[in-house]
Amino acid sequence: MSSALNQHVLVLNRLWQAVNICTARRALTLLFQGHAQVVLNRNDGSFQTYNFTEWHDFSQQEPHPESVRTVTFRIRVPRVILLMVYDHLPKKEVKFTRHNIFERDKRAHDLGKHRLLLY
Repeated sequence: MSSALNQHVLVLNRLWQAVNICTARRALTLLFQGHAQVVLNRNDGSFQTYNFTEWHDFSQQEPHPESVRTVTFRIRVPRVILLMVYDHLPKKEVKFTRHNIFERDKRAHDLGKHRLLLY
């Protein structure tokens, strides 16, 4: 059971953009708290979202080997969740290297030349 709870789940923001990967344990917690919905790919290529109650009912109707057993029921492990209120994009980190600093300074220098040409 612990291996199922440690599986990776893709996290989408409210704009359906990938922002993170979390564990199934965290995904189920967000789902239960109402902060996220499960996204499931349908056979016709469309996507359907489920809140916790709907996902619980769906898990009972269509059991799956990747599921977690609680004391009273079994629930499928989601593969993708959609956050309900988060609409930020992930931060793009740029490595602090000598090459990147030279590239930054080169661009700043080039912009300075263009400004001089414009005036």
